[in-house]
Amino acid sequence: MKQIFVPVDFSKNTLKTSKIALEFAAKRNANITLFHCYFDLIAAQSMNAIPLSDGMPYIEVDVEANKEIHDNVEKRIIKLKDDLVTYCNNKQLDTIKIDYILSSGNFILEIERTIDTLSPDLIIMSATGSGEKDSFSGSAASHLFNQTNVPILAIPDTSDIVNFDNILYATDFSESANSEIKYLLENFATYGSRIKCCHINFKTEELPNSKEMDTLRDEFKKEETDGKISFEIITEKSAKTGLEKAFDKENIELISFHSHRRPFFYSLFKKAVLKKNIYRYNLPILAFRKS
Repeated sequence: MKQIFVPVDFSKNTLKTSKIALEFAAKRNANITLFHCYFDLIAAQSMNAIPLSDGMPYIEVDVEANKEIHDNVEKRIIKLKDDLVTYCNNKQLDTIKIDYILSSGNFILEIERTIDTLSPDLIIMSATGSGEKDSFSGSAASHLFNQTNVPILAIPDTSDIVNFDNILYATDFSESANSEIKYLLENFATYGSRIKCCHINFKTEELPNSKEMDTLRDEFKKEETDGKISFEIITEKSAKTGLEKAFDKENIELISFHSHRRPFFYSLFKKAVLKKNIYRYNLPILAFRKS
């Protein structure tokens, strides 16, 4: 892992999320790029202005006001960067490179453009924003989640977990399951950590997906023998009970899943039941989205 992308909005959770990203990056010798997009201030000319050829009024950009906005935002992100450097020094973390990118205009377009340019290995973002919603509630963040191929790690505002020693990977046996488990082993699993690969089966009238799980298990025989990963199928009608069984006797510190056409966790993630079933565990969530 070389590059971690951290969108920030200067909400109350920004510093905490950035610190978690910093510790994560320091342990993996990765760099961090902070990103913030702000709105330009545009002023229309007076009603006496001559219309353009298409009949629309001429729009004038207030250059001085925009520069003031940019300068104020830049001061905030520089202070955030300085705070992270100080935090890094106080915690005696390995020195890492911290950059920032400021952009103005449409958040969706700008963040997509920046991600395409940087090609980060991971996006770490707050699970709450300045509007006090979870990170995927807003249309812009939801669009980012649905469009990018980069894994997204969402950090709840009350979570202090940074080690991710016990990981729950909810599989629906998609084609990318192998690569996603390898990604977790390479980038999240540290010494002594363990991945619980779990499939929750709601079709209780049918046999569980044992063949698919066996095929997946065969790919990670060594890791299973070494105790780095385990495999389990849970057959349960209730989403709440299924989750409770998945978490049973496990100190899970990260929930990971793939947003596929028929995933259990993604269906919860999009619906109101999420708050009651997943977010009640107050855990970071790593979402894979492969086109």
